[in-house]
Amino acid sequence: MSAQVPTFAELSPANGQSSPQELTALQGHVAFFDRDGDGIIWPSDTYRGFRNIRFGVFLSLFSAFVIHGGFS
Repeated sequence: MSAQVPTFAELSPANGQSSPQELTALQGHVAFFDRDGDGIIWPSDTYRGFRNIRFGVFLSLFSAFVIHGGFS
């Protein structure tokens, strides 16, 4: 019997994920950065996530380009 693994959309804060304790570290990071719950972390999601944790505009833009450039 295997446990059901929630989808990215189910983990989205937009869908009211109940408790951060129920998420693994990776699921928590994905849920934080994938605010629209589409299962894809776009550069704009990364930018908004960095701005939400109080990084400046330049560092947020730079981080989005570096992170997504490195993973593409």
